[in-house]
Amino acid sequence: TREVLRKERRDEGREVVKSAKALEREIQTFINRAGKGIRAKPRAKIPEAKSIERIKKLPEAKGEEFEKPPENLVEVFNMLDFGISKQLKAVLELIDERFIQASATNKAEYTLILKNLKEEIEDLIIEE
Repeated sequence: TREVLRKERRDEGREVVKSAKALEREIQTFINRAGKGIRAKPRAKIPEAKSIERIKKLPEAKGEEFEKPPENLVEVFNMLDFGISKQLKAVLELIDERFIQASATNKAEYTLILKNLKEEIEDLIIEE
């Protein structure tokens, strides 16, 4: 049985993902600049109140354990309880290797792509 997430929880989750992606882009920009020997431009200080407000809006963990991210595309479908035949598994492994792994620049990015793909598929399933 699948638990359907409340709309509010999905919206909160999307906001968290959006914030995480923005932070990831900012960190990647910093890393790219540092790698090229270019100093990052000083940024205007964000008032502390906004940071505190943003933290207050994040959903509470409430003792929930965080789900382990998928290690490959086949695992994404296994985590979503899709029945996978040997042929489909071979096709998914090929897609994973040729497209997903090929588009990622490092292991962390690959894991993030898989995690985001899993979440998008979950959203599709929930909407049906």
